[in-house]
Amino acid sequence: LTTYREALVIQERLDDTGAMATTLISTGNVLYLQGDYSAAIADYTRSRDLNRALPNAAGEADALEGLGRVFMAQGNYRAALDALNGVLAEGRARNDRNDQGAALLSIGDVLFRLGNLDGARSALVESRAHFEAVKHRSHAGRASQGLALVDLVASRFTLAEDEYRKSGDSCGIAGDRECVAAAVAGLAFAQPAQDKFTEGIASYKKAIEAFTSLKRLEPAARAEIGLSRALARSGADA
Repeated sequence: LTTYREALVIQERLDDTGAMATTLISTGNVLYLQGDYSAAIADYTRSRDLNRALPNAAGEADALEGLGRVFMAQGNYRAALDALNGVLAEGRARNDRNDQGAALLSIGDVLFRLGNLDGARSALVESRAHFEAVKHRSHAGRASQGLALVDLVASRFTLAEDEYRKSGDSCGIAGDRECVAAAVAGLAFAQPAQDKFTEGIASYKKAIEAFTSLKRLEPAARAEIGLSRALARSGADA
């Protein structure tokens, strides 16, 4: 952060607006990771304003993406949605399917948190279509996981099971082991919801093994809780 700010001072002295706008994205990213959200918002906002003045639509979209991340972390979902819609509009203007997919993936997450399940599902379906078009298997798999979660909350357990399978297959092709583990854990949740206890127990055990091998102990522990509930519901109290 100190080095970026030293660079920013030099760029301001040179009146290099483009470089300043880029550096402010970097300082915003560091501040976001440090949890200093107010300062991150200030730097992203300044970068957005500088990029707009240039004009540099792609740079402005990068600043809006940063703002969206911060607003989501703060729980300010309405503001996050406004920022992410700006990112999506810029991606559509350039016909960049990867950027559109990424924006829609985040928009789907925000809409889900706002309780708009239909809107979330629509955004995630479109997101997955963009990622599949550019053969970004890992992100397509994560979009499928988002769809599965929407279906779980809507009690569409059969659809959720199918989406988790698609997610695991897609992320497996991409070699994204953490995504695969999360897909198996979701599958394990969807199966007992349909009284498929034997399948669900097997899936939970597979998810626990996968998360443990990745040293992701918190999701492994959550899968242990899920396994215990599935066992209890199946009558295996001991």
